[in-house]
Amino acid sequence: MRSDLFNQYIKGKSILHCAIADFNNIVFSLKEIQSDESDNRAMHERASIILSYSPERLKNQDGYGHLGWSEGHSNLYLAYNDLSEGILACDTDFYVYESKGGSKKFLPIKPKSEQDDYTRLSKNIKFIDDEAYIVGHLRKVFKRTGVFEWIDLTDPDEHPNLFEELAALKAKNGNYGGSNAGFSAIDGFSGNDIYAAGRGGDAWHYDGNSWRRLDLPGNFDIKTVTCGGDGNVYFAGYTGGVIRGTIDHWTNIDERGGKVINEMAWFQDKLYLSDERYLYTLEGGKLKPYKYPKDGPQQYSFRGVAASKDALVAYGSYQALVFDGQQWEEVISTPALSGDG
Repeated sequence: MRSDLFNQYIKGKSILHCAIADFNNIVFSLKEIQSDESDNRAMHERASIILSYSPERLKNQDGYGHLGWSEGHSNLYLAYNDLSEGILACDTDFYVYESKGGSKKFLPIKPKSEQDDYTRLSKNIKFIDDEAYIVGHLRKVFKRTGVFEWIDLTDPDEHPNLFEELAALKAKNGNYGGSNAGFSAIDGFSGNDIYAAGRGGDAWHYDGNSWRRLDLPGNFDIKTVTCGGDGNVYFAGYTGGVIRGTIDHWTNIDERGGKVINEMAWFQDKLYLSDERYLYTLEGGKLKPYKYPKDGPQQYSFRGVAASKDALVAYGSYQALVFDGQQWEEVISTPALSGDG
């Protein structure tokens, strides 16, 4: 990455999240980092940017472009399915950002005055079967039905089993403190086969009509869920291992791993996982650090992974590499380490 492009788009910022539509359409959310010891701004006071990498569409810009700066967000989670749908992003307050054909606009899923008592904190956004879903704290899931239009798949009146424990806790203590309920990640094989999970191993399955609790072997906080091409569902997160299985049969395949897995992605018949130190693959039922080819770029910054049908992205705070199944390309890098400085 050229030093002038790094200085324009990356310097002074950290990559938070990534989403990919295909090899030529990738987006990253970035956040300003602390400039010095006197910079005491909170995360929501720091500027955010959505950076796009599209070498075919943005040839005159070396493939890079951004959608603008804004404040007021502690985080921005991205979802990118195809060009016709555009880019979707949500912040931690269940506000949704959609960009299509160059237009940009923030709108809430619904006015805050109409949100139920459980709609508190969004944690992720993802496309499943060509439709977008947002998950959040206290077991909330919303599904996109149109531009700036969302429906609640976890309405307390329609799905009381999701909220019985929470309602009892609120009645007893006046708040939801001490609850392990909450979703941080979501994935599915289809709109009728969805898995959402989060704090304390709290995991549920949605069949298109109703929610059912899953009995997972472990109570660690789950950060990421992936429905694999092998028919299995994978859960991982804070030092509890990696859980693999189907609705009624689950096994922890890395219960002694001690890793904090941030994200997982399925690409070309293989599961890829990332923590803050390594990119891993699942080989023979075991997690192994991925070995990059010696004649290609090496990853030195780790955070997460994202995949489309034709490409995998492995990224960290200051670096991103794209893999087409044959070779790696470094699309974001620190000039001093990449040799472009």
